[in-house]
Amino acid sequence: MTDIAILARAAGVSQSDLLALAPQNDPFALHQKSRRRNAEWFADLFDRFAFEHGVHIRRVHYRVISQESPILRPDNGKAYLNTTSDWALLVNASRDARYLGLVPSGSFIDRRNPAPITYFAHDPCGGTSIRDHGLYLAELDGEFPTLPEITFDAGKPGAEVLVEIWCEKSTMNDVLEPLARRYGCNLITGLGEMSETSVRLLIDRARAADRATHVIYLADFDPGGRSMPVAVSRKVEFALTQIDHPHAITLDPLALTEAQCRDYRLPRTPIKTTERRAAKFEERFGAGATELDALEALHPGALGKMVAAEIERFIDPEYRRTHDLAVSEHCARLSRITAAVQDCHFDEIEGLRGEYSELVEMFGNWHRRAETVFGRIADDLADTEIPAFEPPVPRSPAPRPEPLFSSTRSYLDQIAAYREWQGKGGLGNV
Repeated sequence: MTDIAILARAAGVSQSDLLALAPQNDPFALHQKSRRRNAEWFADLFDRFAFEHGVHIRRVHYRVISQESPILRPDNGKAYLNTTSDWALLVNASRDARYLGLVPSGSFIDRRNPAPITYFAHDPCGGTSIRDHGLYLAELDGEFPTLPEITFDAGKPGAEVLVEIWCEKSTMNDVLEPLARRYGCNLITGLGEMSETSVRLLIDRARAADRATHVIYLADFDPGGRSMPVAVSRKVEFALTQIDHPHAITLDPLALTEAQCRDYRLPRTPIKTTERRAAKFEERFGAGATELDALEALHPGALGKMVAAEIERFIDPEYRRTHDLAVSEHCARLSRITAAVQDCHFDEIEGLRGEYSELVEMFGNWHRRAETVFGRIADDLADTEIPAFEPPVPRSPAPRPEPLFSSTRSYLDQIAAYREWQGKGGLGNV
């Protein structure tokens, strides 16, 4: 794990300057005694009640508040109750217990957010083979048996980059789901900030895809929407310190931005008085916030075009068509080779065809001779030089030079990117 204290001393800054989130939320600030204490308290509850794999954290909450002898909070020793503040304590403690490895990360499920809509698929090319259909009595139904032939399994190639569209709400699914299906992307929606579980599942998908991954992030233009991409990036960044993943993972906020709100003349609405980040947001961007829904309502199709253009920076939109065309041409070549080899046995095949109706009743003798001929055809096909399939090469992805998050950056460089997005300036300004 990254040692914040060592980095801070080396950079000549405070430890807080090297955190992208509030100290109580940043996964790289687990050195705090209070967070470890709370995490250990949750791990003890997890073991005491022997929760099964796949439990939802809300069920843990109800088990805790329903004990005859009250469970005491780890911070003030008071009874844990069915209150908003106690629930927040449990949620954060469970998160930190997972971060610290005190409970298995995959033990919890996330029912707060909809299940991911996944369209990315990769089925490797199986190559060519010689299919000897065989001769069986059960097949003598009046149709002449299929001759041995060259077959080709083209597979289903996935894009060179796993692209995921993450949106803080599902109200845009009618726009985003068709795009995900069209390009073979995944669509992940949530109710507000994405959970640690969502990030863990992203890592699982990236590892299964075994390729570079890019997340397109969509959120409202408000304090929460500005913080969500950083929060998710930070969770990904931390998760990648725990595993060996050879491919880059990047994330970039696409919408809504201040410039988009201005260019599309989108209306602003007052920010809730309970939003503690409102003052800083409005000091930087002016009064009010704008919902993502406003863009689609006032400019139908604009969001879809925006997302499609972003996807096409990573995925060649013509690749599926050119791949299918190449497969078709390759299969045609193999068919011609098969036909040429079969023609070499034309007289034998025609003789067999002429006798076939009688051989349905006299199967034994015909089968022995036919098996010999079919065997020769299969041997000749096996001795034939079969061309290798050369799939077309998709154009290389063209990512932005500086996404918000990139797993290839050093810790300090990544912090600098967060600070620039947050309007804090570079590390040299602290």
